[in-house]
Amino acid sequence: LSPPDDRKLNNKCKINHRPLIFPHYTSHDCPIHSSQQFRSTIQNSGYSLQIDKQTADSTMQEITRINHIGLRVTDLAITRAFYEKLGFKFIVGPVGPEPVAIMEHPSGININFILNASKKQILNMLMDLPEKYTGYTHVALEVTDMQSTQAYLESINYEITEGPIVTSEGATFIFIRDPDKNVIEFHLPAK
Repeated sequence: LSPPDDRKLNNKCKINHRPLIFPHYTSHDCPIHSSQQFRSTIQNSGYSLQIDKQTADSTMQEITRINHIGLRVTDLAITRAFYEKLGFKFIVGPVGPEPVAIMEHPSGININFILNASKKQILNMLMDLPEKYTGYTHVALEVTDMQSTQAYLESINYEITEGPIVTSEGATFIFIRDPDKNVIEFHLPAK
């Protein structure tokens, strides 16, 4: 990022007294910078994207995408039936010492279900307790049409637990829970 001309800081900028340095991506090819919300926030603040080759060379450029999501669940049959209604296909499982079952959506999203959760659990420790613990709180699945997504979820009796929420930039999202209380967000980006 570089600030407006009168605030140049040697290829860096500060927002709230913190330096921000971004790799040598353009706003079109960097996963962080590609979101409309991020671009709008930066444009509205008077800052612009700036190349920083030194930082880019010192980051993990070998990472290309998320390969899979791991979710601990209690019952494979119940989990499988739930995710199949969301379009996921069963690949294999249970396999391995944990054990794990794998499902994949035609969009390429892969979920590894770790099949050893306690059946005594009635709450999602990360989301349902007053004290907040570290960890992944939800997965966000991007959709192309929020109205049809919501209508489909309601038609299969999947409770919308929150939303729809519309941001000031125009993104829309809704949330559901799977049978083990894992949170799933359906996210329609701003246009």
